[in-house]
Amino acid sequence: MYYSDSLIRKMEAEKLLSVKLEEALSGVKDDVIKQAKIIGDGATRLSYYTSCFTDNYQDVCSRLQHEDIRFIKAIIRLVKDRNIIFQMVSIYVDCLLQNKSIDRIQHIQTLLLRLGITLSTSMLTSQALVYSITEAICTGAHTHAWIKSKIGTLSTYSVFLLKAYGLVEEASKSANLLKSSHPYYYNALYHNELEMMFFIIEPIILKSLIFNAASTSDNDIAHAISRMIKG
Repeated sequence: MYYSDSLIRKMEAEKLLSVKLEEALSGVKDDVIKQAKIIGDGATRLSYYTSCFTDNYQDVCSRLQHEDIRFIKAIIRLVKDRNIIFQMVSIYVDCLLQNKSIDRIQHIQTLLLRLGITLSTSMLTSQALVYSITEAICTGAHTHAWIKSKIGTLSTYSVFLLKAYGLVEEASKSANLLKSSHPYYYNALYHNELEMMFFIIEPIILKSLIFNAASTSDNDIAHAISRMIKG
């Protein structure tokens, strides 16, 4: 249920014109600037569709349509499942701990304790540790603050016209960056129809992104997990 209930409550409660007018009249400058940037990104993305009228750029049109569909599917998953933030973080932590022996799992857990990370499990299994680490990340104060601000852009007043399309463009850029930097994690998200929601947790993951967990030391993995939990 991590954070998705907040989104659903916002989607049920907010009204596009009244909220935006109230913010503008209240002089909420930073928010207005942020919304303007998103709208600008939406206009830019829409302009890309002009390439669809020429045969030479059909691949661009196909990519945009594919990303749009994936974004809509991810939004549907977010509303229906209500726990996709937890799922996305869990998939990444699983990438870090995948194929680790019991001895290495125990060693990583010991290193986390030395770093001041106390987890809610004493079970020495990869999946138990994945769950406990994911829970610690998702309930962290810095994660809570970031996710709350990010999912606010996905409320009712966002799912309209240029602003909505600006979010698709932001999601597309974030997903493509992940695809080039960490294809294994990207493919895992894609398999779960979640890659277009990666932009929501991007700063949390990027601050501790490990490109090849198989060849990374236990100490580096423990420090990466610590950064995600502590911020």
